Amino acid sequence: MQSHTDSNRRIARNTLLLYFRMILTMCITLYTSRVILAALGVEDFGIYNIVAGVVVLFSFLNSAMTNATQRYLSMALGLGKAKYVQLIFSTSLLSHLVISGVLLVLCETVGLWFVNTQLIIPADRMMAANVAYQFAILITVIDINRIPFFSSIIAHERMTFFAYLAIVESLLKLAVALSISYACSVDKLILYAGLLAVSSAVIFTPFFVYCLRHFDTNRPVLKFKKKLFFEFITFTGWNLLGSASYLGYSQGINIVLNFFKGVTLNATMGITYQIRHAVFSMVYYLQMATNPQIIKSYTVNERERFESLVNNISKFSFFLMLLIAIPIVLNMDFVLNLWLKNPPVYSAPFCAMIIIICLFDALEGPLWQAVQASGRVRNYQIVTSIILILNIPASYVALYYGMLPVSVLVIQLVLTVAALATRLYFACRYTSITAGGYIRKVVLPIAAVTLVSVPACYFATIALTQWSKLVVATLLSITVVSAASYFFGLDASGRQMVKSFVKSKLHKAA
Repeated sequence: MQSHTDSNRRIARNTLLLYFRMILTMCITLYTSRVILAALGVEDFGIYNIVAGVVVLFSFLNSAMTNATQRYLSMALGLGKAKYVQLIFSTSLLSHLVISGVLLVLCETVGLWFVNTQLIIPADRMMAANVAYQFAILITVIDINRIPFFSSIIAHERMTFFAYLAIVESLLKLAVALSISYACSVDKLILYAGLLAVSSAVIFTPFFVYCLRHFDTNRPVLKFKKKLFFEFITFTGWNLLGSASYLGYSQGINIVLNFFKGVTLNATMGITYQIRHAVFSMVYYLQMATNPQIIKSYTVNERERFESLVNNISKFSFFLMLLIAIPIVLNMDFVLNLWLKNPPVYSAPFCAMIIIICLFDALEGPLWQAVQASGRVRNYQIVTSIILILNIPASYVALYYGMLPVSVLVIQLVLTVAALATRLYFACRYTSITAGGYIRKVVLPIAAVTLVSVPACYFATIALTQWSKLVVATLLSITVVSAASYFFGLDASGRQMVKSFVKSKLHKAA
């Protein structure tokens, strides 16, 4: 078993690699979104987001298998059982092939009927919408079969390869965006969807080749273990419920908005999810680098390290999100106009709300991993799924009675907070985490940092406008959030870790 120092160094190294990837890909992605919106126009951009969203709704099978694959691979690697790792990978690979077949049937029957009879799409764009829908299905099938290889790379903590390949993937999407912006005499929506499918197929190959060349445990075996298979499927079955509810919670409101407002609001939601993806990357890659360690520490019964990882990653995730959330929310209109020139209607309130939601989402990942590590997911998934899926009927009722479109995200925020409380309850019930310890070590520190940082940044920039306000708010957010996190957010051991890290870097630089 690796020492804790080695594990911590690996976490730090992997996190830095993923952050380098995140910063570069975030810039590429944001510029790509601007190019695509300008090239397609609001209507076609909205059409692609809604038809691709229908496919995503059917891909809840994929999300469930991703969680199961990463958990079992991380556990097996933590125990050091190579043949067990190989058996789990083979079971996962076969399961994903079956899932992609099921998804194909669902999308070509129920999904196709839904797109052509239920969605509000301009009649003259129905043919293009159907072609784009078929390409979206192909992309999802390819991505499903990439998951076992992706999960294996994460479980082995090989973040260097993942970081570089993710940059290549972003550059491919940028090339697609530039291609359609200069295309003439072709339907740009169809061309966009087709080129994205080609990009997805191209990026699958390196995942496949890397895993087969570097991990002997990724060579499939035909051995079938009935007990393991049913354990895997049972665990996946409850995750299936959670994945379906989360997709309904996130993508369902896109369809509800289409019923009442048409494809224009779908374009707004597309921009909103681009913002969410960009800002939440700050947290996602930190948690990706630490999730295998959370599961491995639980598996080998290192309870103190397990609790420390869950608490600290929850806290650090929130601080990172807060640092970027403050300047963006305070300058939302200016940022959107700078980014998109002519953002779709309601973009500013939608994007501001999604960033606030992300702050609470940042706390959920480590708690979710804690419950995953315990393996006792049935009751957890049932309760959280009921809470999240309420987003669809509640949003429908709100829009039916004439409330503003942004009300759907207000509802989502309320349900996100309720789901967070539920996750904490089950993490405390099934693991060694305690509610009192979590409140003392996580909730109170983040509350203190927020109460210091938000008013300071708001009142210091209230009289400024445009570039001056954005620059001052950004610099002030970095300074105030960092200082408040150090003095109010970290305990004595955390501050000592920061001092040691800074001293080691200064020593190397000298």
